[in-house]
Order: sequence, then structure tokens, then C-alpha cells
Amino acid sequence: MSAHKLLIVAGDYDVALQIKRALTDQGFEIQIAFSHRDALYAVTQDEIAVAVIDAAMFDRRTREATIIALAGIENAPTLIAYVSDALGDINARRARAEIVTDLNADSLLAKLQRFTKSVPKIRPLNTTPLAQHDQSSSPKPIVMTPDRRDEEVETLLALGRSLTEVLDLSEVLNRVVGAARRLTDADEGMILMPDGDNNELYLRARVGIDQEIARNFRVKTRDTLAGEVFQGGQPALIGASGPLKVKTEYFVNSLLYVPILLKGTTIGVLGVSNKKKDDLFDLRHQELLLNLAAYAAIAIENARIHEESVRRNRELKALVDASLAINASLSLDLLLPNICDQLLKVIDVHHAEVYQWDRDNQRLVSMARAFEKGYSSGTDMPLNSEDHDLLGTMLKTKRPAISKSSSSTRIFIPIIGGDQVYGLLRAVYTSHEQAEQATKQVGRASHAALELITGLASGVNDRHYRQAQEIARSLDAQMLDFALMAGVNGLPRLVLSVGREALIGTRPS
Repeated sequence: MSAHKLLIVAGDYDVALQIKRALTDQGFEIQIAFSHRDALYAVTQDEIAVAVIDAAMFDRRTREATIIALAGIENAPTLIAYVSDALGDINARRARAEIVTDLNADSLLAKLQRFTKSVPKIRPLNTTPLAQHDQSSSPKPIVMTPDRRDEEVETLLALGRSLTEVLDLSEVLNRVVGAARRLTDADEGMILMPDGDNNELYLRARVGIDQEIARNFRVKTRDTLAGEVFQGGQPALIGASGPLKVKTEYFVNSLLYVPILLKGTTIGVLGVSNKKKDDLFDLRHQELLLNLAAYAAIAIENARIHEESVRRNRELKALVDASLAINASLSLDLLLPNICDQLLKVIDVHHAEVYQWDRDNQRLVSMARAFEKGYSSGTDMPLNSEDHDLLGTMLKTKRPAISKSSSSTRIFIPIIGGDQVYGLLRAVYTSHEQAEQATKQVGRASHAALELITGLASGVNDRHYRQAQEIARSLDAQMLDFALMAGVNGLPRLVLSVGREALIGTRPS
């Protein structure tokens, strides 16, 4: 009887290899797809019986969840979804997939046995390093095997394919540094990039390095090993000479740095190190990292070009919108606050103010100002009687609900994943016309809010505030509240609020 064909779908190389190692030699013919397009191609071109897939994976171009796309294919394979966050759980349930929340052998076996009784017993996940030895012995190189070499080639080819569809710079760097650590079986991996004119390299992507260390990880471009690689454009391979100082109070047993070169210019440094193990790197590892760095250089440049294009398009749109808004009124009471408000959007600042020179008193006097504000709460969202009615209507219809008064307009926007309402946005407007225009953007805002709230498990940080401000700007709201349907007595729990105010009035500077 021929082996079952099993497809592993994951953009995270560590996840993919965990699954592969658990199922190797267990009666499966295993294929791996590291991208959305590779997964669709494999399922449509081959007779895949079962697919184990990272449920959070999606197409970078269309934003379609990969697991949902696979579920929609005729004669789709049995889907087993690895779920690690709320968004993945939503995708898995929409695709009606079997769900596992960890990658241990027992969890996979339980799901696979429901698919076929002929699946043999799966061995426990092997977490033993490829080159393990007594810590008391002297360091020695990692032993290479044919399977290891095949894995290296597969990783390089898959990385090259997957990077062609990624235009987010952070994602590019994270994929490269993850592959670097896996290919060299290192404790840690990192990408260092220059910080403007400060003559320092800072940690741009990492794996295996403690968050507290990463927060302050900077090295000089002069008189440091990483700096020499960056300045000279040549790799550095060091080990077997005792603990090596990477930066102040940070030592490793062996390390390998290679330059990331773009058209002959060094744009960064890709490195791996062993802090706990005594294993050494060799010239083969150096060659692998140089190949990885070549992929990284092209992908980094593509991502930068894309980000620059997006930034310019946003600036152009912001200028056009600002011009239209400013010309909408000739009254100074409306014009000056409007100018300040538009400055917040156009040049991405948090405070803007217009001053007039008072010749008699020889001082500047503030004529108008606008500012953004934000805070996190964690308390139940305060609701008046009208808000309660609005909330009820929104939950019942799963559609935006609007309420108007003489002073403001409020829109309650559901944050929906699948068929479930996970939370809501409450947008507040002083202009009824602005609220009417905002209703055209509620779908996009709801989707962006879903992505934001799935990342709040570890607390609210500056990135979340920036994301929230972007959503508020897309809705052109004076105040925007984010809430989860997890409060006391059924009330939404307020997790984040952002807003802006535009004021008229004189005050000395």
C-alpha cells in the first residue's frame, strides 16, 4: 500500500520542521509548502490526502487566509490546523478544520488517527540537537549527514520562493534570520542594520535572544567584530577560543557573521551564535549564510522600494484630502483648527498649533491647535441608555449601528471573525457629514481592528497605538474606542482609546 501524501503548510520554518521531524519515517510521503501559492499549487496538482497547516498563514497580496483557500478547493484534503492565536482559531473554524494547539506527537497522532486507521504510531518529537556532546568536552564541528544537506537545499529554495511574495520588511528579516538559525543549528540568530549617522548597528531581527537583551542590543561600527564585517564586507568565523564578547556583558562560545551586500555596498550583517552549546560553525555554514544574505539583500531592497511607494502614495492622498478640507471654509474659526487637524495627518505628528505674533506684547499667541491622544483602560466601556440600544442593534444585526444627536454622531462597528462578534469600535464625530463618509470605510476598519486585537494578549504597546491611530484616521473619527466582548455583566471591555481634538482660542506661548 502506498504511503499517504501529507502536506505541511507553514511560513515559519521552525513550525514546519517540528511537524516534519515528528512524522518522518512514520508512513507518510511528506511535502512542505512555505508560501500560500506553493500550498495551492501542491493541493491542485497532486493527490494530497491530509494537510497540516498553520491557520494564521495568509496570502500577502490578497490577505486571504491560506486554510480557507484550501478548504474551498474541490476534493480538498483533510485539514488539520495548528492554532496559536485568536485569528488562527477564527480561520480554522471557518475552514471546518481539525484543530491542534501544540505540535507534540500525541496531538498530531490523535488527529491523524481520526483520518486513517493505518497511520502507524508517531514517535515523540525529537528535540535533541544534531550535534550534541558533553559540555565538559572540547568544542567540535557539527557533523553533516545526507539528510541534513537535503534539508539545507530545501530550506534555501523554499526561502527564495517565499521571499518573492513578501513585501513587508520585518517579515522578510524574520524569515531570513529564522532560516539562518535552523540551517546552522545555532542557539541564536540576528540581523544587524545601521542606525542613521550614529555609527551603530542595532538589532533589526532576532531569534533565540532574550527580549530584555534585544531591547538594548547595539554595537559600534568600529572596534567590534560585527562592525568590522559591516565596514569591510567580509565574513567572520570565530570559535574554540573561549567565551567571545559580542557587546558589553554579552558573551558567546562561537559565532559567525556575514555581510548583507547590495550592489557591492554592505547594508547589514547576518549572524548566528552559540551561547549555550559548544558546537562550532565551519566554512559550510559560512557559505550557507552568504547565500541567505544574498536572498535577504534583494528582498530587503524590494521591501524598501514598496514601502517608499506606499509612503509617497499616502502623502499624495493626504495632501489632496488636506487641500479639499482646508478650502471647505473661509471662516477663521473653522479654517485654523482645520489646518492643524490636517497637519496631524499629512506629516504624521501628534500635536500641531498655529501662532500669531503679538507685536504689542512681543510674543507668540496660539490661535488654534490640534492634538492626538490615546490611552488603555481595561475597564467596562461606559454606555448611556442610547449606547445600550445602539449596542443591542449592532449585536443583533452584526452590522454598524449609527446614532445622531445635536452635538455628535456615534457609529458602533462590530469586529467580526467568522460568524462571531469579538468586539466593537465606537467612533465619535462632531460632524454628521464626516460620519456619513466614514460608513464607506467600516468594513476595512473592522478587518484592521480584528488584526489589532489579536495582538493584544501581551498588553498594549506603542505599535498598537500607531495601528489604532491609523484606523481612526481612516474613519476620520475624533474619538475611537476599541472594546472586546468580555466585560462584566455582558458589557464590552474597553482596551484602547485614541482620538484627536481641534480647538480655537488664544493663549500665550
